[in-house]
Amino acid sequence: RPCNVAYFDTAHVLQFETPASIRIQGNWSKIFAQKGFFIDCDDDYGAKPLDYQLFPDKPATEYRGFNLRNAGSDYNNCHMRDRMIHKTVQPVCDVEMMDGFACVVFINGEYWGVYEMREKQDKHFIANNSVADDDSIDFLQFDGDVIEGDNKNFIDTYTFIGANDMTQQPMIDSAATMLDFENFCDYFIIETFYANTDWLGSYTNNIKFWRPRNIPGKWRYVLWDLDLALNSDTINMLSTAVNPVTLNPHSLMLNSLLQNDSFRIYFVNRYADLLNTTFYPQNTYNYVLSMYYEMLPEMGNHFAKWGVGGTPYTPSWLQWPVDTVDWTGNVVDMANIMFARPTYVRSHIQTQFSLPQQIVTTFDVYPLGAGNVKLNTITLDSVPWQGIYFTGNPITMTALPNNGYEFLYWEYALPGDTTRYYNSVLRLDVDSAEYFRAVFKTIPPPVNSFTVFPNPFADE
Repeated sequence: RPCNVAYFDTAHVLQFETPASIRIQGNWSKIFAQKGFFIDCDDDYGAKPLDYQLFPDKPATEYRGFNLRNAGSDYNNCHMRDRMIHKTVQPVCDVEMMDGFACVVFINGEYWGVYEMREKQDKHFIANNSVADDDSIDFLQFDGDVIEGDNKNFIDTYTFIGANDMTQQPMIDSAATMLDFENFCDYFIIETFYANTDWLGSYTNNIKFWRPRNIPGKWRYVLWDLDLALNSDTINMLSTAVNPVTLNPHSLMLNSLLQNDSFRIYFVNRYADLLNTTFYPQNTYNYVLSMYYEMLPEMGNHFAKWGVGGTPYTPSWLQWPVDTVDWTGNVVDMANIMFARPTYVRSHIQTQFSLPQQIVTTFDVYPLGAGNVKLNTITLDSVPWQGIYFTGNPITMTALPNNGYEFLYWEYALPGDTTRYYNSVLRLDVDSAEYFRAVFKTIPPPVNSFTVFPNPFADE
């Protein structure tokens, strides 16, 4: 139905006002008393695309609509779960994700509670988050249901990868032209680390993926709906993703690709890199804490409006009373799961790939300030630096000299070991607590001298 939308920033300054259309948004979450809404700014009611950078952490400045989410299945629980997970991976992971922020909604002047302003995942979302043309994409969901375009190429892709021996170099090379491997790994790592239980297993849900058609491109996965993630610290979603109860094309491709040594080594090391950085407990906790304190001043008003439970049509077990104390407890429970999760996930990785042990490995440079280290897929933010990696899965370290220095050698920085490696890129298996140091030397400044002949001051 038609509506008029006015948006005010955190300083209460009007940023835009526009005619639009509004409809209820969500699937299962529609049973809650507080409904989610989709605002369409490109319809028959006189609306035009918004010329406004709605999400400051994204470069897009034009939007044809957006969602006002009631937090979906996380409604009145943590009321932030999906958005928080998207924000933790946004700076570093190679997946399309929905940006968003908390906001307060009024309808016809009446207070309507705390919502999430979120990107809407449609063809315009793909265009805003890539270089693709929104009218020339294949955009699918679940096991291949069509949102835009068609699914023929996707069927060909998973059939090829599932039916062929990916240990053969020509086969893995061909697969790499069809599927974006780095995106594929990041997507499965995120979903399994955060333990999204409404995803793969006995059914397929909350999966979207796309590819450009005008320049036939690789399939990429989109992060979507992790409202039911982070409800367990121990659950092994990696095993479920690799060997689900009900076969699906996504697990079929993952299982086949993991038979290839290079792909498997990359997958394990990428997982370990993210466990040591993005998923490091204090880092994820900082996101939770920031969102909690941002929302806290408003949650009392929100629960005064919506804390009484569901609608008359909501199952009785969902009609619980909630207040700010309950909400805080739920957020604390989620944070505790995030603190415990890396330890369990490392054990899942070790078991899944039959890796002998986990090794604490230290990386350093000498002299301090002479350079840095790239480790597998990450560049270290400081040195000395420690991370946990797996015996049986070789790591790759690259010495990166700063201006004015050049690389000399890698050395073990442990007593009694004088082993040196003179290649700046070092690939090896770690099998004990090891300490690698990249040694650099100063590059002498150029000698700025010259001789003039004949010399008028010396020659007569």
